[in-house]
Amino acid sequence: MGAEPKYILLGVSIPNDLEGFFNDFLKSFAEACEIGKVHLIGGDTTKSLDKLFISVTAIGLVKKTHIKLRKSARKSDIICVAGNLGDAHVGFQALEHNMQGQGLKKFKDSFLQPNSRIREGLWFGERSEVSAMMDISDGLFIDLKKMCRASKVAAEINLDNFEPSQEFKAACHALNLDQTIVQLTGGEDYGLLVSVNAESYQKIKADFSSTFGYALHPIGRIISGIAGEISFIQKGLPINIILQPFSHFGELS
Repeated sequence: MGAEPKYILLGVSIPNDLEGFFNDFLKSFAEACEIGKVHLIGGDTTKSLDKLFISVTAIGLVKKTHIKLRKSARKSDIICVAGNLGDAHVGFQALEHNMQGQGLKKFKDSFLQPNSRIREGLWFGERSEVSAMMDISDGLFIDLKKMCRASKVAAEINLDNFEPSQEFKAACHALNLDQTIVQLTGGEDYGLLVSVNAESYQKIKADFSSTFGYALHPIGRIISGIAGEISFIQKGLPINIILQPFSHFGELS
């Protein structure tokens, strides 16, 4: 993580009955490349019998000193998130159940038009106080487990630090969703998960807010323990939560 996106390769295999879709896809893909300031430099286009296949390879440039890996989180680091956890899953559920209402639009947009947070990634890459970084695409719980396994550490999540907006609470209520479970396991958020040196956290938090105009959310800390183990506390006490991790091809219950 921490690279500036530069180029993209696109491979597509498409059946005859989806040619109309393919034209719309290419138009939207070109618009996304323009927004991200990346250049499509090659790939391959072929016909398929009945299935659609899309393969994208993104290429970026980064200084060696700015590379942030998921395997570098350290004990006592503060775990932080840039982005709104669960918004995309709420949007997906609203679309899946054909729920209407102006209050759901921002969540649908989060799912349909995710923010890749490129600027934030570059900024974190330049900060030596940031130990580790990865994107959140499979949900906070499963991606934090990946970071902890790679770093050979455990993590403690403080549920008191989760402060969903009133809009989020109302949307979860309308969709009969548990807001905490959605924030912990809902996928496709594409926020950034970072671990920050505890002594530098307050400065990083203040600098981030002044640079990007929104808050960096602290959600817990890195602790010693079984690699990949995630524990939870609330009001200072341990709490047990049974979670079903997000699946890109399954239902989140």
